[in-house]
Amino acid sequence: MKNENTIDQNKLKAFVFDNILPSTRGAMSIIMAIIGDKLGLFKAMCDYGPVTAETLSIHTGMHQRYLQEWLSALAAAHWIDYDPQTEEFHLTPEQATVFVDSNSLMYFQGVFGIFDACHLDLKKIISAFKSGQGISWNDREKCLFCSLADSSGPKYKNQLISAWLPKLPGIVSKLNAGAKVADVGCGSGLTTLLMAEAFPNSEFYGFDLHAGSIEQAKTTALETGLALGAQAAPARLQQVTSEAGFNHFSIVYKTMSHMVIHVN
Repeated sequence: MKNENTIDQNKLKAFVFDNILPSTRGAMSIIMAIIGDKLGLFKAMCDYGPVTAETLSIHTGMHQRYLQEWLSALAAAHWIDYDPQTEEFHLTPEQATVFVDSNSLMYFQGVFGIFDACHLDLKKIISAFKSGQGISWNDREKCLFCSLADSSGPKYKNQLISAWLPKLPGIVSKLNAGAKVADVGCGSGLTTLLMAEAFPNSEFYGFDLHAGSIEQAKTTALETGLALGAQAAPARLQQVTSEAGFNHFSIVYKTMSHMVIHVN
């Protein structure tokens, strides 16, 4: 480490105050947001309007002292609003969009959950740095997969059918007529199910390396009454698309970057 006499104190202060402290505040605020999501605090603020720690405690059953700290921390970060006249905290419509509306493109709770999952996987990640062997997708924390679905879901719900697929020449007409579709890396099956609902004449099959996500996809398909084939994917994408007869349309969303070997 360099002698303190060689350190430019102005540069040091600028680095700490411009970079480190804002990131630290953001990290702490993300933790508060995760707590608020898991305990339904943001939703309660939407349902009941402006609250104090006392009234939020009555609505949610959580302890008032902890709620006071939670509300104050988020207000200090300007993630929620505080009215000093009434001493009440509230969510603006814009804040509610970010923290509560899971259909909004600006919904961030799924992104926050990914940070939570990475923290829970920290020991595995450190071991991977030392060994270079990586971490199997099936060995990641379960909450990672729910968070990935929550973070990607709004984009798929709002854009897949109405915007993305129409940009592919001839695809929508094929799907309307009837095609056999492989959704590779389907996760919990949201994209597969959205397409199955929009194009009932086609057959949709989801493939994913994560067995838990496939089980969730099957459960959701049963609950919604949509026909869906879902199974753990073989190691090579080529096996899925050629051997199984998916000669009309194959889809890969956010999956190629996770594959060790890319097969065109």
